[in-house]
Amino acid sequence: MKSLTLACAPGERTRAILDGTVQLRNHRLSANAIAPEELFRIAFEAPKFDISELSFSLYLMHLNRGDCQYAGLPVFPSRVFRHSAIYIRADSEIRDPAELKGKTVGVRNYLNTAALVVRGLFADECGVTAQDIDWIVGDVDDVQRSHIGVPKLFRPTNIRAVTGISLADMLRSGKIDAIVHHSPPADFGKPAAGIKRLFEDATLKEQDYYKRTGIFPIMHLIGVHKSVLAHEPGLIADVFNAFSVSADRSQAGLFPPVHCDGVKDNVAAIETLVRYAYEQGLIDRSFAVHELFPKELLNT
Repeated sequence: MKSLTLACAPGERTRAILDGTVQLRNHRLSANAIAPEELFRIAFEAPKFDISELSFSLYLMHLNRGDCQYAGLPVFPSRVFRHSAIYIRADSEIRDPAELKGKTVGVRNYLNTAALVVRGLFADECGVTAQDIDWIVGDVDDVQRSHIGVPKLFRPTNIRAVTGISLADMLRSGKIDAIVHHSPPADFGKPAAGIKRLFEDATLKEQDYYKRTGIFPIMHLIGVHKSVLAHEPGLIADVFNAFSVSADRSQAGLFPPVHCDGVKDNVAAIETLVRYAYEQGLIDRSFAVHELFPKELLNT
């Protein structure tokens, strides 16, 4: 039985894969738990795993460039509402994303899917496009990077990078007006932090969004390296089934109570991500859903 290597982020939907409870049918699986930022760097810059969790936004960008080394499967190990990912000063007078028009917003990585979705929400829900905001790319808490690149987009957007100071400190001092980040800044929730969420009722906002749109935002997908599939095309179905079983085991009692994976139940969420990427200039052409996944899985 051939061995394959897998890398994915630790989480409820991948737990059964990582701990060996769920296995591939015809392969031994050597599974590695890696934090998302490092995982995506490895996956796209120096691939060394046969199967990898991928950032959906980066996957779209590599497809657009024609250099994607993975077949993306409609397996979505990370799905998260992002209304809670917007932070402002505790004394800020900003009450609505519409008030961020013309303001300056910090983000650790402009290209990650969480930031893509927040910008899409700004545009869809409040009429504030990515081009209406000045963006600062930097480290959120501790200063970690001495060099931060500015992405090249297909739509003119005001983006600059800062080093030597954290976005949290810039927010507290009034140098920026908000931060978009997938997790709270350090000391969030403590009075001394001086930072709060833009939506203090974020959970209610997210529930309302789901009821109105039926969209449970997708952050990540699973990719199988094309060099492996060239010799074992049957692996597509095997990997899809294993991850779907692992995800299903994590669903009991969660909101929203929907099946995580497959194409048919997720067309709206997938098309929305593609639209966001196109409108924000991460890609210069749109993709139909059938272009994103192997034909064997289009009916899932």
